[in-house]
Amino acid sequence: MHLMFLRALYASVIISPAASCHTFFYRSFATLLLQRRI
Repeated sequence: MHLMFLRALYASVIISPAASCHTFFYRSFATLLLQRRI
């Protein structure tokens, strides 16, 4: 039980920066497309 909790915490620590970086890339790509469309 404790091991699974630690594993979930470790996974969240790894996934969170990757998700934030992915959303930042997606936002910049979306703004680039909008600027090109205008």
